[in-house]
Amino acid sequence: MILFADLLVFLGIVFLGLGLKPAVQICQKTHEIGWQILLTLIIAFMIGYSLFLFYLLSIRTITFVELGMSAILFGGSLFVALVVNYSLKSIGKIDDIAQLERYNAMHDSLTQLPNRHYCMQQLDKRIERRTPFSVLLFDVNNFKYVNDAMGHQFGDMLLRQISQRLSMILPKQAFFSRIGGDEFVVILRTGGRRPIEELYTVITEELSHPFNLGEYSIIASISTGVSIYPEYSTEKDQILKQADVAMYEAKNSGCGLYFYSSDLADKAKEQLDISSQLTSALHNQEFELHYQPIVNTRYNSLYGYEALIRWPQANGTFISPEVFIPIAEQSHIIRDITDWVVNQVILDMQLFHESGIDASIHLNLSAKDLNSRALFNNLEQLVKSDQLNANRLVLEVTESNMLKDLKNTKQVLQALREIGFKISLDDFGTGYSSLTLLRELPIDQIKIDKSFVSGMHRSEADHAIVKSSISLAHGLNCTVIAEGVEETELMVLLDTANCDYVQGFINGRAQTLEDIIFWTKQHQLKSAI
Repeated sequence: MILFADLLVFLGIVFLGLGLKPAVQICQKTHEIGWQILLTLIIAFMIGYSLFLFYLLSIRTITFVELGMSAILFGGSLFVALVVNYSLKSIGKIDDIAQLERYNAMHDSLTQLPNRHYCMQQLDKRIERRTPFSVLLFDVNNFKYVNDAMGHQFGDMLLRQISQRLSMILPKQAFFSRIGGDEFVVILRTGGRRPIEELYTVITEELSHPFNLGEYSIIASISTGVSIYPEYSTEKDQILKQADVAMYEAKNSGCGLYFYSSDLADKAKEQLDISSQLTSALHNQEFELHYQPIVNTRYNSLYGYEALIRWPQANGTFISPEVFIPIAEQSHIIRDITDWVVNQVILDMQLFHESGIDASIHLNLSAKDLNSRALFNNLEQLVKSDQLNANRLVLEVTESNMLKDLKNTKQVLQALREIGFKISLDDFGTGYSSLTLLRELPIDQIKIDKSFVSGMHRSEADHAIVKSSISLAHGLNCTVIAEGVEETELMVLLDTANCDYVQGFINGRAQTLEDIIFWTKQHQLKSAI
């Protein structure tokens, strides 16, 4: 019986020892006073158990009290060992869950790249080091078209594949993150332009290889803006904003890569000033419509005019629509401007009619006009109330605006066409999907871009493109307008190619309503409709 008691106490010491290591690990993980006290007690218990075992070994006989004490000590040590080891496993699982939550909080769920929050933390750390670094912010060109035309699942596939490819080719010291949508950020440990340009070349080369998205195969391209610390700012939000401004400049200019500069800052300020003035300009009736004639030269007849908005300034100059329209398109005011243009065109059409001129008026639509039912509802109401003859208004839409939401654009254009409006595809040939648009969308007319027309008498390629475009359009029952006609030789070539109408400086620049009426009467042009 004494040997049994000795064994129980000895095993109790062993179990306490088995609980000692996990107790130490728990103390290291939690640093809580409760576990530190328990660790101290375990050590004290081991000493106490050892003294009791020494006592048992020193006596020849034991009582039931001493045997019971040995059993209690054994049970207590077993309990401590089980509790401590189970607690360690539970804490480990909690740590794993917490670590996973921390990872998810700092990483993008789609690509597994660091997210915006993680990116901002990295910017903080880099700024604290006070050493130069660069921020490259890029987005995927025409990504919305991929989502709209193919489906969001294919858009997600493209983002994942881009992330995987670039993760493999970027320098190891580079920080690569997805900050939202199709926008990515790369932070480099360099403030030099040449390494950035070289890396951009590597990235674009990698993206030039087709991406296989199920049944589709596409080539991706990016627009990249660069901000360099501490060249223009030492604040993370400002650095990221500068890269964003540079990225949009890269996208608008088509150059692909753009470095932020003080000139760009001045331009951004100018755009902000213009943006703040647009509302008051609209309210104060500062805009004007000028009209450029569209002529059928074969019959010396007037087909119509293109209504072009102008913004005159107090000093006699004009803010170009190429400047203020893109700014207006970034806000909802573009819809108000379109409404103003429509209403002004209606008033001017009445004056044209009173002057004996009945011609079609071409009006340009923005991407936001196409993405809203407001324009359709407004035009439909004007037609139903007999304030507007739909047959006299041609709605011009550029290819780039159509591609921003192809599915919705098709629905809106079809609805407009059903109530009598004609649709003209502007800047035909400048994009990558002109033929697709002719097939998919309800188009009545194409306007061949002046970049092809103006050089067709000097370039066989341009000449062939223009002739083929005219033939293709006629085959699809579309009429054709050639833009940018400035020379008589071009008129002859276009007439030979059976082009329906021409527009350009050879027939006059855009003029005010009074001037264009005078010009039309002076040239004795009869309406073709």
